[in-house]
Formats: sequence, structure tokens, C-alpha cells
Amino acid sequence: MKKIFSLLTVLLITACSFAQINEGKVKYNLEFNSPDPAMQAQFAMLKGSTMQMYFSPEFNRVEMNMGMFVQSATVVDIKGKQSVMTMDGMMGKKATKMSTESPEKEETPDVEVEKTTESKKVAGYKCTKYIITTEDGSVVNMWVTDELVSSKEGMQFVDDKIQGFPLEFEVAAEGMTMVFSAIEVEKGLKKYNKKDIFNMSIPEGYEVINAEDWKGMGM
Repeated sequence: MKKIFSLLTVLLITACSFAQINEGKVKYNLEFNSPDPAMQAQFAMLKGSTMQMYFSPEFNRVEMNMGMFVQSATVVDIKGKQSVMTMDGMMGKKATKMSTESPEKEETPDVEVEKTTESKKVAGYKCTKYIITTEDGSVVNMWVTDELVSSKEGMQFVDDKIQGFPLEFEVAAEGMTMVFSAIEVEKGLKKYNKKDIFNMSIPEGYEVINAEDWKGMGM
């Protein structure tokens, strides 16, 4: 699951830079399935999981609420090239800061991207299916809309192969399938306090750890 979330986080943070709507929020529902009865039973703890993504020209924020398991948030200062990550779960409250230009970025898995002719609507937007395969064989079926895309400046490892904004993911890896489906797209952040959303400070009560220890926790 660690590799899955690492891949998705990079894809999502990358995608935030390309919305025609300069500021906004996308909310996703998360579903988990496995043919293994034991694993499927554990997914009961993840019922009601959601992911919320806030984006602006200067900052991105991705929040994940994994049911009874863990809540995490990643805030990225695009121009400052810094990120802050927090996690509140069974291992306690942990946090870390790192540069987005640090060596950890180089460890992002290589991917192969195939654009298909399949299309469907997600959250009211017409999307095209992309098939993404990582070097370890993990597969992500991604539904992308070009109705929210503009410049490709700043594109990271996916280069220009993914032309748009991802509104649905289907990830098959490690004996399980996860589906992230957008259920709400908000244009603008006027009703939110952006200073709070994009706050790069670590909240009180969190233990600050280094990047290597953070990775060791599977995040």
C-alpha cells in the first residue's frame, strides 16, 4: 500500500498545477476490495474513506481520511519547493518537512502511460481513460478530464503523457483494488481560509521526524 499511496500522491500534486480554475477543491470517495476474505474484512475499518484536494497557483493540499485507520495531510509550497506532511493514526501524531527537490523525489517510480479511446463522465466532466504501469508492475487506470487543464509547465515524471486533470483512479496492486472517484468539484476557495488550508507550520502535538523515518512508516 505504501507504493500505491506514494504514486497517487505524486500524480495528484502534479495534476493540481494544471487546472484552468486557478483555485479549487476536489473531493473523492475511496473504495477498497480484495478477493482475499481476510483482507476484505479488514477493509471494514476503511469504510467512509475520503480524499480532498485543494489547489491554488502557489500551494497544493491533499488530505486523506482513511476511516478508523489514519488521517494524513500533505501541503506543498510550489514556489518555495517545500512540503509538510502530517499523519494521525495508530502510531500517534507524526509530522515531517522536506524539500520537493530532495533525493526522495528521485525515487518516484518510473511509469508507462497509455492513452485509450474509452471515455465516461465523472462528477459531471467528460473523462478519457489512461492506463499507467509502474516499474514494479502496479497498474493505475486513471480517468482524466481536459476540461480543467491548461499549461503543462512544471509537469513532473508523467511529462506530457497525461493531458488533463484526474477525477478517478482504479489501482490494482498488492492483492487489492482501490477506487478513488471524484464526487464534488468546487471552483474557487472563497469560502475557505486559505491561510489555514495552506499553512506550512507543523501543528502542536505532533512529533517531528526525519524523511527516512517517515518513509519507514509506509507513508
